[in-house]
Amino acid sequence: KLVFSPPLPTPPYRYHNTTHRGVAPLYSPATASTTTMSRTSHFWEELSLDDALPRLAAKDPTLTHLSLNFEWIGDEGARELADALRGNTVLKRLDLGAVGITDAGVARLVNWLRGNIMLEYLDISMNEISDNGAAQLADGLRGNTALQYLDLQMNRIGDKGVSRLVDGFRGNTALNVLNLSANKFGIEGLGRLADELRDNTALVELHLKKAHIRDEGAGQLADVLRNNTALKHLELGGNIIKDEGAALLADALRVNTALQTLDLQACFIGDEGAAKLVDALRENTALQKLHLEDNKIEDLGTRFGLQVHKLLERNHQLQQEAVTRRKLVFVWSAQIGAGLPVEVIEIVARQSLWDHQLSPRELQFLLSSFLNE
Repeated sequence: KLVFSPPLPTPPYRYHNTTHRGVAPLYSPATASTTTMSRTSHFWEELSLDDALPRLAAKDPTLTHLSLNFEWIGDEGARELADALRGNTVLKRLDLGAVGITDAGVARLVNWLRGNIMLEYLDISMNEISDNGAAQLADGLRGNTALQYLDLQMNRIGDKGVSRLVDGFRGNTALNVLNLSANKFGIEGLGRLADELRDNTALVELHLKKAHIRDEGAGQLADVLRNNTALKHLELGGNIIKDEGAALLADALRVNTALQTLDLQACFIGDEGAAKLVDALRENTALQKLHLEDNKIEDLGTRFGLQVHKLLERNHQLQQEAVTRRKLVFVWSAQIGAGLPVEVIEIVARQSLWDHQLSPRELQFLLSSFLNE
């Protein structure tokens, strides 16, 4: 089995099997997601709720990253936490993954979230949150300009809950990582999400693993990829996309210039769908990682695998060259003369970054011609 990129590291979750508040469910680290705002253990303080409450209430300036991950606090613990957090503007990251909270627990936290200008990371995955809780969360975060990461995977959020979340985040320019994997929504909720993402310029990472997506849903996401210029990482593993959905995504990849990672593991894709993706990669120069493991591709390890590997390696080199060229543009602009308008520098940088056609000598000549006009 050929893997087209190195495996993503698993965040260093700490496993709490039992606590005085109950028993936490079993959880496999293999299902944990890795995002642009990765967990680093030396930042996070993994405390019991009893240890965390007095420090939060006292607004301890050293407690900025709190993990209660897998401590079964329940809705009563969420109430205690919300009370302690009242007026707290120190905490930046909060992990409440698998702590046993329901919609009632979310309601307790919403008052603190509303208007909070410091929290940038919120993980409330693997709980019992349904549409009601998602709606309350959306209301609490409406207008929020700080939250960058929201993990809601493995809850019970349906179409109505996703629709409310979309409404709550409309116009948000801060959120860049969203995880809605393994929830209960279907084609209606996915459609609302897709409509919002077409012109979204903030979100760079979207996780939709095991999200009941079929070929129709893949078509909605393909439409997003045709229009969106910000999304760089899309996870769709564990859905029933098949060859039809893979073909729709492949057509979108032909014109997409932003996506760098696409996860299609275990999506029931066969040789026909793989061939479509390979053909699309011949035109796409942005994608650098493509996960096709655990599909129904007979020739994955030889013909398809070698072609995909070669094309992705080409894209990686092109992106590296593009970054170098962009840096050179700004260096040369400073050397040639500080009088160059910013708009001109941006135009030249954009051309060198996406067209991949100008040599260093040509770039220097172009900048010189702008300067002499």
